[in-house]
Amino acid sequence: QAALAELSGSAAELLPLVGYATPLDVEEGSLGEVLSELGPQVDVLKIDIDSFDCAVLRAVLRRITPSIVVLRVAARRAPAVQIRAPLLRDYACGVGLHGCSLSYQVHLLFPEYLLLLYTEHDTIFVHRSVAGELEALPPGLAFPWTGHLVQLPADEFDCFRRARSTPHPQGGSREVSVRF
Repeated sequence: QAALAELSGSAAELLPLVGYATPLDVEEGSLGEVLSELGPQVDVLKIDIDSFDCAVLRAVLRRITPSIVVLRVAARRAPAVQIRAPLLRDYACGVGLHGCSLSYQVHLLFPEYLLLLYTEHDTIFVHRSVAGELEALPPGLAFPWTGHLVQLPADEFDCFRRARSTPHPQGGSREVSVRF
């Protein structure tokens, strides 16, 4: 919370909601009530439930409009492959197909949200209303590891290629070559 307050210049509120969620929890359950209490504008929304993340996101976006959306991504699915976990009543959390692919996320969120970054583990999308502010930042300010300007939306094929060809601490330092 202190970091958020420093960034915003005022007292910031951080409300972590931790637990397994379904779209029904958002539409008719206590999670929906909490979202209603927050109001329609939220700065950052992070969904990582290792199941039907995109179905939950769709339900959440009916209630709130976050400026930034961070989603867990079903990694290793090349762009143009759209997958999402099926919404099943007896789904075992984290077992089998879970999450949704980068391409499915782009399809679901565009044109209201624009792809900013893909890390092979998460994606970051920004609402169209704040895109101009990010694009106006000096080169290297948003991403210190590069001197490039932010240009939205980021190209999903390029994001995927770059993420797959750089070392990751989770996967060792081995480089993986991907061709399109």
